[in-house]
Amino acid sequence: GYNVNGIIKADLDIRGKGSSANNSTINNRGYLDLENIYLSSDIFPESFIIKNGKLRFRREKIVLDNIKAKYANNFFKITGDVSNYMNFALKDQAVLRGNVMIETNKLNVDEFMVFNESASSSSSKAAPANSGVIMVPSNFNISFDAKAKKVLFNNIELLDFNGKMSVQRGNVYLNDTNFNLIGSPFHMTGSYEPVTTKLAKFDYKIKANNFDIQKAYNEIAVFKELASAAKDAYGNVSVDYNLKGTLDANMSPKMKTISGFGVLTLEDIQFKGFKLFNHV
Repeated sequence: GYNVNGIIKADLDIRGKGSSANNSTINNRGYLDLENIYLSSDIFPESFIIKNGKLRFRREKIVLDNIKAKYANNFFKITGDVSNYMNFALKDQAVLRGNVMIETNKLNVDEFMVFNESASSSSSKAAPANSGVIMVPSNFNISFDAKAKKVLFNNIELLDFNGKMSVQRGNVYLNDTNFNLIGSPFHMTGSYEPVTTKLAKFDYKIKANNFDIQKAYNEIAVFKELASAAKDAYGNVSVDYNLKGTLDANMSPKMKTISGFGVLTLEDIQFKGFKLFNHV
């Protein structure tokens, strides 16, 4: 469930047929001004804080008007609209639908892990041994256009993140996602499914051209594990690859569960200490 606290200024006229599930019967008008609204849920370790913004009611939709929000050390600008909000507010199993745009300068994904205790802490203490996976609301069916100048996740830094995503029934789907990693552009599609608070499944396809194999080996843990021979390789590589597997309670891949297929293209590769390979 969700708990809400804060200050709301309302000018709202709610009309409709309470006995009908048809959204066309809803004729709500008006707005809610929001200020320092705290929204908490048992699937996130911190509260979402709406610093300010306005909800405009237009019949069956709520328009999100310049919402400024905060979660732990992450700040967001949110626009878009949601629907089926009356059923969502009154019925436990009702699904909130919508199309939402989110912009942020920096997103630290680790702070959304369900048992994370350091999300809002400024201390240098390490996160708990098991921070849990990231849980996803099961009663959302929302499409997102997300933009972030920087995304931090498991010691990986993504730059200029621009993605079309959707949250459906507790799963996240990456439909068309682009970002820069280790100095090269990457494109990714895929899905993420939290199974328990300590286990999740992933299935994604990733494409990238002409990235530095040494940078990939030193900065991307899963590449280091799956391509251990890259330790002594120098040059550029391109990938068009599908990977799936499970994530442990720290959102790290469980290597024994990973399977994949695709194309790995090597360009001008040299192997340090292997004279024979260097002349092939």
